[in-house]
Amino acid sequence: MNMAASLKYRGRICKGVNTPATSGKMNRSYTTIASMYMGLETLTEAAMIRSQEIDNPVTHRITVRKSAVDMIGQQFSTAFDTAMDTFADINMVKADYFIFVESTGTVHGRLFQVKGMKRDEVNREWIKITVQEIQEVGTGGKE
Repeated sequence: MNMAASLKYRGRICKGVNTPATSGKMNRSYTTIASMYMGLETLTEAAMIRSQEIDNPVTHRITVRKSAVDMIGQQFSTAFDTAMDTFADINMVKADYFIFVESTGTVHGRLFQVKGMKRDEVNREWIKITVQEIQEVGTGGKE
């Protein structure tokens, strides 16, 4: 099966950053960790009200090449690579990460929160990430 043909979407894996605002609230921004092409599969239809997801913890599955996310978490390699035999068990994509899938350019698209990750244990080529759609970005929705 040629999974490379299904990588139609350009996206970024991001980490959320909260910064204090003058109003006393926190402003949320996102720092890009990695950019790549990815596949996007709908598992359940997202029920959205005012750009907010309701009652659906996992809505989509995103497929990426393992080589595209291998460099995430490399900060562990010098400390844990030879010192611990469990380095392969450390997940590259964490539950506090977000995935932004671009639709038209780099500012319009859909934002997903990572809920889980599954490796391709047979060929070690692919990573399947389960996500929840949380909002549209740059399309007039609440940002």
